Amino acid sequence: IVREMYRWKLEYAFEEYGVNDHLQLDLNLNVKNLKTHGENKEMTSFLSKYGFLVFPPRVKVLPAETLAAMKMLAILGRSAGKDYYDLYKILSIKPFSRKQVLNEAHKYADLVFDFMHVKDSFLEDVLESIRNADEKQLSACDAYILKEHRPDWTALKKDLTRLIKLNIR
Repeated sequence: IVREMYRWKLEYAFEEYGVNDHLQLDLNLNVKNLKTHGENKEMTSFLSKYGFLVFPPRVKVLPAETLAAMKMLAILGRSAGKDYYDLYKILSIKPFSRKQVLNEAHKYADLVFDFMHVKDSFLEDVLESIRNADEKQLSACDAYILKEHRPDWTALKKDLTRLIKLNIR
């Protein structure tokens, strides 16, 4: 289908609340063949907590197990902090069966990175990548995470390892 990435660098400031930050919004249209049906979700906005009335649109999203598998594939193919951060947030919400994650990883291996093959040691390989990831390299994405949510990358790697062992069985 289409292989494109749209990227916007955004800045926002609410001086009366002491909020001033930068975000990067990525829209990836790198979809060769979507193999899982998404579901419509009502989105929320962080601006609501500052008293702004925001009505975000309903957005079609992939199931959490699909997103978790895609983030693990990304971790195996690159060392971008956004993938570690996203996977940490997903696994903090709900557990998955090993079978669910492996099935989704097999479906999407060629969608995320061309010619990637999912081996039986998939989860162990992900854990190895997390262990070997350089915190300085992971922190390169800090500018795109709201200041109040920026992680200590050493702690995040440790917690992510724990969550994978605990929440994927």
